[in-house]
Amino acid sequence: MIVLEAIKAKMRPYPVPHTSIEVQCIEFGLDSKETYVQELKRETNLVCIELLKNMLNVSSISQSGASLGFDTDALRRRLIALMKEEGLDASDYAKDSVARIF
Repeated sequence: MIVLEAIKAKMRPYPVPHTSIEVQCIEFGLDSKETYVQELKRETNLVCIELLKNMLNVSSISQSGASLGFDTDALRRRLIALMKEEGLDASDYAKDSVARIF
């Protein structure tokens, strides 16, 4: 299995275009066609985190006459779980987070 396939598997059930995955791989210094190994878990998780963040900005996708809606709460939970797994602060994505103005 290559990195691109591993990321697609981690992103299921959400459809993510290959080009979006490849762009994020480049930004994280990954070769999307490289063989996926356990040592690449963190980097692939970071790519997935970025892809999930991008998906939170759209609640549905339409292409070629078909449309697909997303459960943004489930998407947010998945994002938070991955961020916590990687030791990242997910407080900005918690549903009960409140914007504070100082």
